[in-house]
Amino acid sequence: MQKAEFEAQVIRGPVTRSSVRTVCLVCSAASCAQTDPRAPPPSPVLDSVFATQFSLANASYSNQAATRLAGLVRIRSESFDDMKTPPSDPDTDDPRRAGLVQIRDRHISLVHKHLNLEIVNYYGLVYTWIGSDSSLKPVMVTAHQDTVPVDTSSLDKWTFPPFEGRIENGYIWAQIVSIMDAVETLRGEITKHLEAKGYGNQQIEFILDEGSSVENQYGASFALLSTGERGYMDIEYSVRTIGGHSSIPPDHTAIGFLAKIISALEDHPYKPNCQDLNRSPSSMNYVWPIDIVSGGVKVNALPEVATAIGNYRIHIDESVKSTEERVLGLMRCCGSFSRTRFYCYLDDSLEPAPITPTTGKPFQLVAGTIRQAMVRGDEKLFVAPSLPTGNSDTRYFHSLSKHIFRFTALRDHDSHNIHTVDEKCKMDDLVQSAGFFFQLLRNVDQDVL
Repeated sequence: MQKAEFEAQVIRGPVTRSSVRTVCLVCSAASCAQTDPRAPPPSPVLDSVFATQFSLANASYSNQAATRLAGLVRIRSESFDDMKTPPSDPDTDDPRRAGLVQIRDRHISLVHKHLNLEIVNYYGLVYTWIGSDSSLKPVMVTAHQDTVPVDTSSLDKWTFPPFEGRIENGYIWAQIVSIMDAVETLRGEITKHLEAKGYGNQQIEFILDEGSSVENQYGASFALLSTGERGYMDIEYSVRTIGGHSSIPPDHTAIGFLAKIISALEDHPYKPNCQDLNRSPSSMNYVWPIDIVSGGVKVNALPEVATAIGNYRIHIDESVKSTEERVLGLMRCCGSFSRTRFYCYLDDSLEPAPITPTTGKPFQLVAGTIRQAMVRGDEKLFVAPSLPTGNSDTRYFHSLSKHIFRFTALRDHDSHNIHTVDEKCKMDDLVQSAGFFFQLLRNVDQDVL
């Protein structure tokens, strides 16, 4: 492929097959033009800070930032699935959350000095930096405080202890960040808090949460700015039939019937329309893996009940209801059998997220800042709308803004062993991430959105 042809394809963006024309999957435009790099208005002092402090060549600030993050990591703030929503009385809460309070009280005192802090449900922190014009909508950036638990059986496999925060060979070695349901519930409480303060009904200009990062593909760098999310649904399939002794079995047991259902699901995958971006189909399409199977209580007794649980990620053009209909249709294709009952339980569903516009000022500001603040040397850095593979806490924020972005200002190839043995973060990434937010806030301060 020639270079000119490659650049034309990059700008074209993700496409779907159409009998009339080729369009962008995300914004429906004929092409996705690149936003120009956006530098803040000149300021001798702030420009000097960005050019020196956030330079990858500034070993002093890099070490300072790494030391600060390592200090935070040493405070145990693991979240576990069995943790419940924080109670109103913190004295009765799970003691494993104590580390979150230490992080708040010990390591960000300078932030407390200059920003207003409101505490929601004791652990949720809402910082407000009050501007000079209260008529303008605010922007909102989010972050986690907790970490993923460490499997104690893997401790001997770590090069350095996971909560030591060792700085070595240009990396911070540690169990660093997470997306855990136990603390995620605080996001919903924070949303209620912001709605009560008048920020509901799309009164926040844009929201930036964690998400996709910068990837190297096809000889260039792509900042994948996620502008939507697939839906989510858990489905439990249950087959109930007559039991008995295994010496006189029927043609199919409950487990056999369940296997038919699972085979029907796997043999009839969703057929996508996306024609060009097939490198990571799991991020774009329906996926519905069966993750849990159970049935039977004794080797010589026929199972009376067999169950399977599947996790569905719903395509952005579909819905919870259309997914239900598709699943039930496949189950009907499995046929009916005497003295056998099929059940389908739908639980924990989430509709696909609204798509963030890619043609307005919020997208241009964020994309332009990425291209200005995160470029390295003479690399070609493109910003492309994308979809994350999973779901983020932005599910709680739909009432606050129609411009929700999911982006982590890190290099995908520099992040290693996410949430597993020898997880580490590159110091250069940490510095450049801080520089991105520095420039983003400067741009927001100067631009009327």
